[in-house]
Amino acid sequence: MNEITDVRETMSSIARSTSDQLHREEYLTVMLFASLWPKYSGRILGTTGLTLDTLQRRIQGTPADELRKEHLPKTKDFYPDLLITAPLDGHDLISTLSIDAVLGATQITHIYEFKYLTSFPTLPRKIAREDTYKLKVIGEYIHQETGTLPHMEQFIVASEREKAQRKNVDALMRWFDDDELKAKTTGVVISIVGTDGKIHSGR
Repeated sequence: MNEITDVRETMSSIARSTSDQLHREEYLTVMLFASLWPKYSGRILGTTGLTLDTLQRRIQGTPADELRKEHLPKTKDFYPDLLITAPLDGHDLISTLSIDAVLGATQITHIYEFKYLTSFPTLPRKIAREDTYKLKVIGEYIHQETGTLPHMEQFIVASEREKAQRKNVDALMRWFDDDELKAKTTGVVISIVGTDGKIHSGR
């Protein structure tokens, strides 16, 4: 559980310090990586995912593929914003370009998606929910390949910046208060981070 706690505490700190600022999402993700790197080193990865061709070949005919076709029909690449591997026991990963390459060396234990509202004048509810479905599809792929379902968590970080989408925590939680979404994305944790850094569970 240390990884889950560390990511949540870091997200809380980022929200408190940047909710009134304008940054690209990439900048905020770099802040997250920099904070986690001293403890987790090569275990934290970004830009590591699956192409649609690879994914389809492996999950064709499964519930995960049906979910992909229904909710992510135009998605060509399946990359979580952050993934964490099991401890590497002193070994380096030879390749981190694909989930398959990483799984050839170690287990993927956590996958994450982030949306920082301070980076957007608007963020459609549909786009935020697509990340929920994406995490579920990737998580089920990893489960199928390894027999273990990773921790899957999505963060929506509120903003108090004047020209950003300024939705309160309750409004953001309602984005995911949908029985169909909950049933189809079982296991995905929705975490809404208020501008005070407090994290609220949307499940």
